[in-house]
Amino acid sequence: MHQSDEEIMDLDNNMDYDDMPYDPLQRRFADNLSMDEEDLDQYLSDQVNATLSDEELDDDAVNADLWEDSSIDDDDSMMYSRKQSQKMSGAGKLPRKKRAARSLSILAGILTLTTLCSLGLCLYMLITPYIKPTTSGSIIENGEDAPVFYSQEEVDILMEEAALAHEQELKNEIMNQLSSENPNLNDTLRWLYSDFVLYQDNGSYHFVPISDTIERNTLERGNLSVSENGEISYTSQNGTSARKGIDVSQHQGDIDWEQVAASGVELAIIRAGIRGYGTGALVTDEYFERNMEGAAANGIDIGVYFFTQAITVEEALEEAQYVLELIAPYDITYPIVIDVENPNASARANALTQAQRTEIVSAFCDAIAEAGYTPMIYGGVYSLFGMLDIEQINHYKIWFAFYNDYIYYPYQMQMWQYTDKGSIPGIEGAVDLNLWFLD
Repeated sequence: MHQSDEEIMDLDNNMDYDDMPYDPLQRRFADNLSMDEEDLDQYLSDQVNATLSDEELDDDAVNADLWEDSSIDDDDSMMYSRKQSQKMSGAGKLPRKKRAARSLSILAGILTLTTLCSLGLCLYMLITPYIKPTTSGSIIENGEDAPVFYSQEEVDILMEEAALAHEQELKNEIMNQLSSENPNLNDTLRWLYSDFVLYQDNGSYHFVPISDTIERNTLERGNLSVSENGEISYTSQNGTSARKGIDVSQHQGDIDWEQVAASGVELAIIRAGIRGYGTGALVTDEYFERNMEGAAANGIDIGVYFFTQAITVEEALEEAQYVLELIAPYDITYPIVIDVENPNASARANALTQAQRTEIVSAFCDAIAEAGYTPMIYGGVYSLFGMLDIEQINHYKIWFAFYNDYIYYPYQMQMWQYTDKGSIPGIEGAVDLNLWFLD
């Protein structure tokens, strides 16, 4: 049915544009052809007629028509073109209104998805410079201007180069130490294994891990000063310093205590006696009384030590009582020390286990403390870490013997015997020199 221009305009104003089908031919005219006003009116009239007539078709007719259109081979291409032209001009049938709306909805979905993808791409490009790498093999190194990112391969190369450089530096330091005058292998090993305490026993090296449960000493090597005659002094910036001391026995013979005091010695640890390492007998040092009186008369503070060879707790208590009786007449201001050493291979206490010896030494110290004096344990690296369990005795004061120009004991200690070859006016021959550290 042919409709006038006014009817077409009325129909156009009342149409739901969302339900109008997409016309590829209209797109083709718009893109490639030009129509005059009369042709355009005719084309619009044909389209309206086709749309109205399509409402009378049922689904089966439309589906049959669609299947007919899809079964066209190459030989029938010319006939197919003519049939398509007839359909486009209104002679054939178009899909009805609902199918056209579905096509338009699909197109709208595709356009929406495309828009979202474009928006996502723009956002990604904006934030990419601020995203850190998420791979486990990447590392960020903060520079002055911007972070620097390394791949796992680059990280592996850098680590390998650093390891090689450290290895070479270590080798150079070991070579320098061993090439120095009078090299000491033990010093090199102690420097190399600084997390352990090293000692030798029966030709073997022993490495004792440094405990995290015992308080470390805060003494700094840089605060030590060595004089021309080999004496060491210690003074720190926070006021910590050390008093000059000696320890003596009958081996020093007659001592001129006045000269000793004038040389700057402030304290003396005097041997009270020993237990024989063969017989087990208790013996008083021959010069004990003479040294005690001479030191006291010249204003030198006094402590005493006893060389132990106790093999039972009962013998340790016997030694403590023996010392307490010897020092009773004197004013003792410094500790009462138990000397733990291994004098030779046949010493009677050599068969003790570490646990047994620790128990014996602890019994001596506890008895001294109960009598009102300050107990102390004397020993070198082997005595304190090989013969005794340092974890069980660290609460007692420690007198550490280590003959060198640096402090090797890692924990808190009160006194350091740094040489047995010292020289002091008033004493003939060598004498042990010590530093008593002040808080």
